[in-house]
Amino acid sequence: MAKENLTWSVIYYAFYQIVKNLYAALKLTGVLWLIYSMHSVYLFFYGKPDFNNFWMVIMVIIPLWITIAWHRFILKNEKSKGFIPRFYVKNSWNYFWTFVCIAIVAFLPILCVIMILEGLNLSDFVVYLLVDFDLFSYRSDMEARTGYSLGNAVGPFKQLDYFTLLVVFVIFYFYFYYRLCICLPAIAIGLSSGLKFSWNATKGHHSTLIGVSVVIVIINGLHSLIVHYLFEDSILLLIWSTFSSWMILMLNISILTTIYEYFVKK
Repeated sequence: MAKENLTWSVIYYAFYQIVKNLYAALKLTGVLWLIYSMHSVYLFFYGKPDFNNFWMVIMVIIPLWITIAWHRFILKNEKSKGFIPRFYVKNSWNYFWTFVCIAIVAFLPILCVIMILEGLNLSDFVVYLLVDFDLFSYRSDMEARTGYSLGNAVGPFKQLDYFTLLVVFVIFYFYFYYRLCICLPAIAIGLSSGLKFSWNATKGHHSTLIGVSVVIVIINGLHSLIVHYLFEDSILLLIWSTFSSWMILMLNISILTTIYEYFVKK
C-alpha cells in the first residue's frame, strides 16, 4: 500500500538539521574534515596524487567517524566536549561493513540490467556506464586513450540517450540504497539492525524514496558542475570544493537520519 509522499519533508528537515545546528556541526566535524581535506590541498598545490596506505585509511575512517558522530548528535543529542568527537570502534566497524553490503546489494538490480544490455549487444552503453560514470572528469581522457568517441550515434542510442539512462540508473541505485539504509543510523547509536529491518521499515514509501533519490542526484550533479566549470583552477576552487564537499557529506548523513526518524522513530 502506497504511503504519503514525504520527499520535501525529508529534504527540508535534513537541511534544517544542518542549518539549525551549524555551529555544533562545525565544532563536531570541522577538525576532522580539515584533516581529511589535507590531501586535496596537497593535490591542488603540487598536482601529484599521493595515495599511499596512510591516506587510504584516512579517507575511509574520517568520513565514517564524522557520520557516526552526526548520527549520534541528532538521534541522542550526544555532544563532544572538545573539537574531536569520540570514535566508536565497534559501531564504526559494523557500520562500515553494513554499508559495503548495502552498496553491493543496491547495485545488483543495476548489474542485472547491464547484463541484459550486454546480451542485447548494447555494449556501447555498458562502456558509457562503467567507464564514463563521472561524465565530466573522465570522458575526454578515455576518448584520448582509446579513440572511442561517445559523441557519435551508436545503434538506436545517442549520447543524450546514454546520459538519460545513466541518470535513471543512478536514481534507482539511490532508491534501493535508501530502502536498505535505515539500519545504518540504528547501528551508529548502538542498536542491532540489518537489511531486512530496513526493507520492511521502508515498505510502501516508494514515491518518497524515489523523490529523495532524484533530488540527491540533482544536488550532486550541480555540485560537480560548479566544481569543474565555475572556479576552474583558482584558490576559490579549493575553498569551494572543501566546504561544499563537507556540506554534501553532512546532507547525505542528515537524509539517512531523517529517513530513520520518519520511518522508525515515528
